[in-house]
Amino acid sequence: MKRVIMEDWLEERRNILKLTPPQLRPRNRERQIKSRSFAERRALAFACKKAWEDALRTGRFKKVGNGYYSIC
Repeated sequence: MKRVIMEDWLEERRNILKLTPPQLRPRNRERQIKSRSFAERRALAFACKKAWEDALRTGRFKKVGNGYYSIC
């Protein structure tokens, strides 16, 4: 498994986008993302937290050093 340093990856992506002509760049802002209500955001956050804790409890991910390692 290859470990990726996030800062280096982001810098590489930024450089690629800077070299790409504007008409070929991805357009993120053409369609607005549906906003969620406070209750929906809270429910989603709790669901994500529960899923993460279940993955750690079942051994799907293991904590190592500075982060987590996927067993699968």
